[in-house]
Amino acid sequence: MRPIGAPRGVLLGVALGVAACGGGGGGGVIAPVQNDVRIEASPLTITGDDGELLVSLSDDLRTPPALLQVAIALPPQLRLPAADRLQQARPLTTLDGDTVDGAFVVLCGDAVNAAATPLGAGPLFRLRLQPTQPRTPGTYQVQLREVRASTADGASLAAASAPLSVPVTLQD
Repeated sequence: MRPIGAPRGVLLGVALGVAACGGGGGGGVIAPVQNDVRIEASPLTITGDDGELLVSLSDDLRTPPALLQVAIALPPQLRLPAADRLQQARPLTTLDGDTVDGAFVVLCGDAVNAAATPLGAGPLFRLRLQPTQPRTPGTYQVQLREVRASTADGASLAAASAPLSVPVTLQD
């Protein structure tokens, strides 16, 4: 399944903005719910061939989203493996990712059911990272940005606008 295709990002925008989780159907503009959806990730140290960046939803939400999108930008010293790069940290109806305009864009939550269950606070997914070759030890910043979220009925939720910078340290 590739919800981020044709042309890049169009279907994802439709899923989040118009009919998130199968809702929608009415006319008019959907006003954003006043809320700041924030994601979190802890610093990561990679000592071997790879490491997993755990991305979570913050626990201070008034209205939790049912569907969430985030773009992840990697520094040149890190890359995604060809396989098994994205894994659920808890059961999710939808978890998909693809490269769009130089960032890896992840869609998670429930983009299928009209009565989608909102995402609760806590871990969402793991993104496996590998050092590029030649390996250059040091600390590098992974950027989590362009967070978009919506409720089950398609209402957009305000998201923290500042990118989240997560330090990833490569050791010998």
